[in-house]
Amino acid sequence: MSLEENKALASSSLSLITEKNFAAIDQIYASSYVRHDPDSPQVTNLESYRKYLAGLCTVFPDLHFTVEDVIAEGDQAVCRFRIRGTHAQPWRGLPATGKQVEITGINISRIAEGKIVEDWFNTDIFGLAMQLGAIPSPK
Repeated sequence: MSLEENKALASSSLSLITEKNFAAIDQIYASSYVRHDPDSPQVTNLESYRKYLAGLCTVFPDLHFTVEDVIAEGDQAVCRFRIRGTHAQPWRGLPATGKQVEITGINISRIAEGKIVEDWFNTDIFGLAMQLGAIPSPK
């Protein structure tokens, strides 16, 4: 695939969450998909990722990803993104707050044969916890 095709694929992997188009998962990700996410270490493969997304979209039903930058080199594409959503259901023991939240993140996707085979995903989970009142904001 070309670098532009890799960029488009990496961007579409985030857009499918906003669009709740989970049927597209099989078109975007390889069946052997591996995920690396220090915030969610239990999410390691395609099946656990599907369950994670379903839960995330329940907690934040209006979840919206905005891709702000995409850079590609070789078989990898990097997306810098912004996530917005409303905390509508309990999350990690924290009752629903109804608060609008916004965090940023970066994802590096490795692509082979037209599908994402591996992701390294990092978001500002500390900022999310502060916005939800789970930890105090620095004064």
